[in-house]
Amino acid sequence: MKRILSRIAIGTALLTAAPFAMVSGAAAQDATMNSLAVPLNTEAATASHAAFTPNPDPNAAPSARPAAGPEKTTLAAASRPVSGKNPSAGPQFVKSGSTWNVVSPDVVLQNTVTDADGNKSTLTFEVWTTNADGTPKAQVNVNDNNAYGVIVSEFVPSGGLAKVSVPYGKLKLGVTYTFHTSGFNGSLYETTWSPWANFKINPYVTFPAPQASSTIDPVAQKETEFSRSNPGASLARDADGTQNCPRSIRRGASCASG
Repeated sequence: MKRILSRIAIGTALLTAAPFAMVSGAAAQDATMNSLAVPLNTEAATASHAAFTPNPDPNAAPSARPAAGPEKTTLAAASRPVSGKNPSAGPQFVKSGSTWNVVSPDVVLQNTVTDADGNKSTLTFEVWTTNADGTPKAQVNVNDNNAYGVIVSEFVPSGGLAKVSVPYGKLKLGVTYTFHTSGFNGSLYETTWSPWANFKINPYVTFPAPQASSTIDPVAQKETEFSRSNPGASLARDADGTQNCPRSIRRGASCASG
């Protein structure tokens, strides 16, 4: 009898403890999954918006900030791409003095690139604000997808024109900026940057200045006489409103009575 009671007591104790053990296990599993989910979401957010690191030296070697891809130093003896000497900004790609006059908030930057071996190359476009004398002051982040804040063009044939569009809102109206480019042929970077090119987004809609005074008197009135011709008998009406038609019309076709 004692053995039976002992077994019953043990069974009751197990049933009482089991639900707590199951709940604890489920809670621990949920906690583990939640702890794993945080870094995954954080990693995705970091990948879509890289932290921008401004370039402290506008004259640093392009390979020091390899936005277009890693350089293959084993091919150092091969030819390197070379940027064109006349980078430009538009639309309309027209200069006002030494500054490119951009007439749209959708800025396009462009330059040519050449590779002695005939390889296709990209151009990296780096934009800076300027000092009063037009020299580079601070780098502008024109691309949130890489830590260098630059835009890399598509590959173009040797001697071709590479161009990029600056995302809307990255540049301000009426501010003078400057940019330069560096080439990359998939293996090697250009050793130096291209010449600088200044540009400014000017208002693309202008209005005349308001008048300080007006010669028009808003109170004065002027009478103007005008005359009108006699409508003639054909348009006259009798007292009852019936149109008074000439006899020639009465004998023939009907006379319209509007």
